[in-house]
Amino acid sequence: MALEVARLAVASQETGRIRFHLLLEAATSLSVAAEACIARLGQQPCAPEGSQEWVDGVALAAAARQVTAKFAAQPDPELEERGLALVGRIVTRLLGQSHAFVGRAMIESARCIQRNGDPDRAATRAEAVLADFEVLLDQFEVDAPFDEHIIALEYLQAAIELLIGVRGSSAELDALRNRTKQVLARSLTD
Repeated sequence: MALEVARLAVASQETGRIRFHLLLEAATSLSVAAEACIARLGQQPCAPEGSQEWVDGVALAAAARQVTAKFAAQPDPELEERGLALVGRIVTRLLGQSHAFVGRAMIESARCIQRNGDPDRAATRAEAVLADFEVLLDQFEVDAPFDEHIIALEYLQAAIELLIGVRGSSAELDALRNRTKQVLARSLTD
């Protein structure tokens, strides 16, 4: 039901306050549906890949991104940030074992926060990506990354670049950037 509400709201030709309220209802429906999926997980940290909750999480996150894109066109920049927070909640609780899904949600959120004029908070979000994703560099020290791991490493690289842009370069960030580039380069040659 929530996916259909979101689809209709995104496709609506209404304008102004009516459009805003349709999008708000869609976001609320998606949030309620996501929380129901999360509740079904019980004590599990995230949905097992391929489970119904996983499939629902992928669909709900995609729909939330579509609603968020429409929020971004509204005059209040905070709406996009709140929409991306919904995407992040869905992704981290339902799809949390996928570095690619999580990385995308975190980097989109960090970039939005930065556009909205809070570079320090954006950098903090990027630091969380580094903390969670740096382990992938160790995992692919010898073997080349593949599939979603390549995407996740690209989000790690984006987080590094965001941090350098906000806080400036450092020996640690430069080393991490070079190491990430080396691992990604191996994926192109293998």
